[in-house]
Amino acid sequence: MADSGIFPHSLKWAGIEPLNGKVASSKGMAQNNTIVQPLRAAVIGTGKISEEHLRFLGTDPRVKLVGVCDLSPSLANYAVERFGAERAFSDSRQMLAEAKPDVVHVLTPPHTHYALVSDALKASAHVVVEKPVAPTHQEFLELIALADSCGKQIVEDHNYRFNEPVRAIEKLVRDGTLGDVREVDVRMALAIRKPGGRYMDASLPHPSHRMRPASFMNSSRICATLPCGSCRRMSGLGRPGASTATTPSSNTMTSTP
Repeated sequence: MADSGIFPHSLKWAGIEPLNGKVASSKGMAQNNTIVQPLRAAVIGTGKISEEHLRFLGTDPRVKLVGVCDLSPSLANYAVERFGAERAFSDSRQMLAEAKPDVVHVLTPPHTHYALVSDALKASAHVVVEKPVAPTHQEFLELIALADSCGKQIVEDHNYRFNEPVRAIEKLVRDGTLGDVREVDVRMALAIRKPGGRYMDASLPHPSHRMRPASFMNSSRICATLPCGSCRRMSGLGRPGASTATTPSSNTMTSTP
C-alpha cells in the first residue's frame, strides 16, 4: 500500500488540497502554502493491516495522529510508541470524545464495523473503513443514510484501485481505447492459509468467510469515492441478475451474469 493510495485522497475531506507542489488548507491558508490546520486522524484496531494505515498517518505532515484505540492497552501503547500517535485508548467512545478526530480509520473485524462506524459518524468524523463496510447490505445502507444525515463521508478502503497499473487501465477505459467494457473479471491469489505466511491468522476462518455473498456488493456511493466513475458499471454488480461469489481460500471475488 503506497502513500499515493487512498489516504491522501481522504485529506480533501478537511479542505486540504495540493497547491504548487505543497499543501494548503482551505480553512486557513498561510502565504507559504503550508498547512494551517492538519487533519486530525484516529485509528481503531491495531491488527496487521493497521501498520499500513499508521505508517502513512504517522509520517505525513498533513496529518496529526491524535489517537490509537485497541481493546488491548499494550497493543495500543505499542502503536503509539512506534508510530508517534498522541494517545493510546482502550475505549473507542472515549477516544472520540477526547481526541476529537476529523477522520477515523476503522480497522477491526467486520462484525464490529456497524457500531464503530456509527459512533464515529455521530461524533462528527469521516470514516475510512476496511472492507466490508458492514456484514449485511441492509446495515451498509443504514450507515450510508447515517453518514448523509451527519454530513460525513464513508470510504471503504479499496487501496488497490489507486495502484498505477489499475489507474492506467481506468484511463484506457475513460479514453475509450478499450471500447465498451461489458465485464471485468479480477482474480487475486494470496497465500492466506500458508503456515508462516504474512496473511496467516491463527484465528481462521476469518469472519468474512461466513458472510453471505451479497454482503460484498458495493453501491454507487462507495464507487463514487474512487477515481473511476465507471467502476460500478464495469464490475457488473449493479445489473439485474448479477451475483457475487467469494472463494474463502483465495479471497477471490467474481461477478457473474
